[in-house]
Amino acid sequence: MKHRTLIAAALLGTLAAPALSQTAAPAPAPAVQEDLVPVAIDTSLGRIVIALDRGRAPVTTANFLRYIDGHRLDGQNFYRAMHISDGKGGDGGLIQGGVTTDARKL
Repeated sequence: MKHRTLIAAALLGTLAAPALSQTAAPAPAPAVQEDLVPVAIDTSLGRIVIALDRGRAPVTTANFLRYIDGHRLDGQNFYRAMHISDGKGGDGGLIQGGVTTDARKL
């Protein structure tokens, strides 16, 4: 009888081990709140208004605003703009430009 009890306990332990060793799935990351900062760019062809998303890109937004506040982009060229879709219904875009005339602004 003891022998059967030991076999049953060993079998039960073997069957229960995978269930006990599983870890809970990590909680999903909280959704990032959109925090748009409008910025106007005056060009020779008119004004362009862009929106920097501080919620999703806080470092990039802070850097761009720092460049604006420091007048580092005054008189510089913006030479590329395009619309980008993430394929999930989200829209975005990019602009490219930079300092080409004054190395002290780099």
